[in-house]
Amino acid sequence: MTSIVTALFFASGVALDAPPSAPSQLPGALDPLTYKYPAPLQATLSSFGKAVSELSGGRSAVALASLPGDAAAAATAIPDYIMLYRAKTYQDSGRGKEALDLLRHFQGLYPDSPFFRQSVLDKSRLLLTLHDSAAALSALDDPQIKDNGEILYLRGQAFEAAGRNFSVGTNQISWRAACARFPLPL
Repeated sequence: MTSIVTALFFASGVALDAPPSAPSQLPGALDPLTYKYPAPLQATLSSFGKAVSELSGGRSAVALASLPGDAAAAATAIPDYIMLYRAKTYQDSGRGKEALDLLRHFQGLYPDSPFFRQSVLDKSRLLLTLHDSAAALSALDDPQIKDNGEILYLRGQAFEAAGRNFSVGTNQISWRAACARFPLPL
């Protein structure tokens, strides 16, 4: 790998010990190796990146305003991820009903998305927050979702909220006992 970089520098006429002309500029020989997105796509990806940064900083209102619109998101390779992130931003903004509607729309629009499982988890957590344990249990029964510690934990919370016992196999046990049997990975 080092020899390739060395060859590219020598081909560009830039000495290895010479500093670049500007800190953010690549030598001319390396420029073809970087990809430049079309301006509208770059603007969409930049606004999405800003929204992610704002939400991680706890500024959900700014993040929501920074998210690209549906048309701009559709022009990217990640419209499903942007929609899921918008739902998370709605939820963090205290707009649970809008987040729930968007998660339902997401699941209808992107049933084959790699983020589908995450949308089911987010939807069930949101339904539990909204005190709708029956709908949370229904969401967790999606055939695309395989049981693991996190699913069992959420299912147990929903059963407890509904005042019911949790079934594991043929045994009726409390959700706390189920969590002890199937601990979440750390």
